[in-house]
Amino acid sequence: MLSDLPYRERVDQAQRPEEVMETVNDHIQGEGEAFRRQMVAAYKRMAECIPDNGIQVVMFTHQSGTIWADMAGIVWASGLHVTAAWYVATESVLREGSHFKGTDEDIRMAGYAAALRVLTRYAIIDGKDMAAEAIRPRVKGETTFVDGLIAFAVDTANQCLVPKGIQRATWERLTGAERFYLKMLDLEARGAHALDNYQNFAKAFKVRDFHALMASRKANEARLKGAVELGRAEMGEGSELHQSALRAILYAIMELTRNLDGAEVMGHLTLNVPDWYCDSTRRDLAGELAGYLAEQLKTLRPDEASAARVLRELVLNQRIG
Repeated sequence: MLSDLPYRERVDQAQRPEEVMETVNDHIQGEGEAFRRQMVAAYKRMAECIPDNGIQVVMFTHQSGTIWADMAGIVWASGLHVTAAWYVATESVLREGSHFKGTDEDIRMAGYAAALRVLTRYAIIDGKDMAAEAIRPRVKGETTFVDGLIAFAVDTANQCLVPKGIQRATWERLTGAERFYLKMLDLEARGAHALDNYQNFAKAFKVRDFHALMASRKANEARLKGAVELGRAEMGEGSELHQSALRAILYAIMELTRNLDGAEVMGHLTLNVPDWYCDSTRRDLAGELAGYLAEQLKTLRPDEASAARVLRELVLNQRIG
């Protein structure tokens, strides 16, 4: 949703905004600098035509940071700013017991939209007139000031994806399926069980089939399978968690809840985590994940939380060599 900035001067309103929009649809096509300047001219004219309390609603989806930077430039150069951003369902139908969902392929798009909403509130940034900066011609291969702002804002927004209790460096080492499981467990621990969350984050983390990890897929009662419910499943090569540290940890937790001896559990863990003995970072990762699960599972599955705490101590106190 776009709105005009306070400093915009009003001009003749003889042409209605919808007439300007028809001109945009009929005549502005293509790409590159000419396209960008025509879009600026069209949106600037619409800004001139709308009333003081008027708004424009724009549907815009793209995964390129450069294109989102161009969109920010068009908004700035037009004397507008983004006031709200939200997902729009484009390929969904309302089914009994479920709800519309966003169809974006990457959660970064939400970061781009949030960046536009924050950044376009300001006419001057770091001493630069953003309207003038926005219409400066692009040089091939150049990273513009606006490009840098968008990238920084999106990176800041995406840091919110990392669950509390997981180090950023650890998060970057995890697979998409591991990230999905840990993030959704974080939401479940806070009482969020909407199926939309699982669908959208599965897309964000590029999980092919999140259904295999779900104990329930009811609209507002969705939840992951716990360690005991997973049992021996999702251990083979066909699983997206195959040979992952998280799957090995969940298996060890399951064994501990069944009162298997700690030494035997650790023996299985060292086999299930590749390079356990020759790579200390793998052992550190296992300890960190066990600690995270212990914290998140306290209210969800106390027996598994207790087993995760025991496992963390077993990992930290294991003698190597």
